Amino acid sequence: MFRASDLARGARVPTGALARGRPESVRLWESPWLFALVVGALSVEWFLRRRRGLP
Repeated sequence: MFRASDLARGARVPTGALARGRPESVRLWESPWLFALVVGALSVEWFLRRRRGLP
């Protein structure tokens, strides 16, 4: 943190302190890999239930 009086006197602000990244938001349900994983897991579960004669 810097005070306005420090800047008025010619203090240098480190550029690393000014560079900030934005937090990236990832929506898992819009991922094709997650969709394929869920569909695959449900398909395997359905197949195993049918094979054992369960409803």
